[in-house]
Amino acid sequence: MIDYMPLTASAMLAVLAVAETQAATLQQCPWPRLALLQLDDCLYLLCRDALQLRLQQLSSGDSSPAYVAVSYLDSTPYLAMASEQAITEISLQLQHMCTLILSAEPGSNNSSCTMKDVTSVGGMPIMPTLSGWLLQYPVVYLAYPDTAGVMAQLLSETVLVLYDVQIAGPFVQDLKQLSVQDQLASMFAFTVPETVFSYCSAAVSHWKIEVTEQLFVRATNKVLTDHSIVSCRLAPHNVQI
Repeated sequence: MIDYMPLTASAMLAVLAVAETQAATLQQCPWPRLALLQLDDCLYLLCRDALQLRLQQLSSGDSSPAYVAVSYLDSTPYLAMASEQAITEISLQLQHMCTLILSAEPGSNNSSCTMKDVTSVGGMPIMPTLSGWLLQYPVVYLAYPDTAGVMAQLLSETVLVLYDVQIAGPFVQDLKQLSVQDQLASMFAFTVPETVFSYCSAAVSHWKIEVTEQLFVRATNKVLTDHSIVSCRLAPHNVQI
């Protein structure tokens, strides 16, 4: 995801066109099928093949994350697991969005990357929910324009279990020029409210198995050039924000 960068969609497409041309000249690896999604002020750079797989999973009901939403008890808001109706609605929204992206045309004559702006399309998920789903977090905050502020306030008052995926290996030192004892790089992180953690534990456990297997496959397939992943730390930490 490219978040709040001072680049327009057209400028990003131009950058991708140059990169695609250079990749074709080097002939070292095939250029991936990419798509650029714009929602409000955010640009999302997506792999079309991976998005196609996510759409198939949505259609079949597989690999659905645990959704946390705002609920009310006597007009008092609190964080709870989303209802089945809300999960069905967000699944349909995501399916519609994926279909729009996959059916889009190339955004430039010089690049195969497709482009779709869904800012004015009704029924699209807002950024926190979309970002969590695209990044395949096992727990996703199901926010709406009228509840996003309330959710942010509730999260600021809640103890969160933080999962920070960190990897270690020679490539970390090469990229970040770190000392030997600091060869750790954070890939991504997500949080789970402690109050609903027991309801999300199964999704988190399944995710931990999947992400560990994916990292192992990437290392053995040499996707990370000639380096390998030495370790992956998935330990949670309780934080208060």
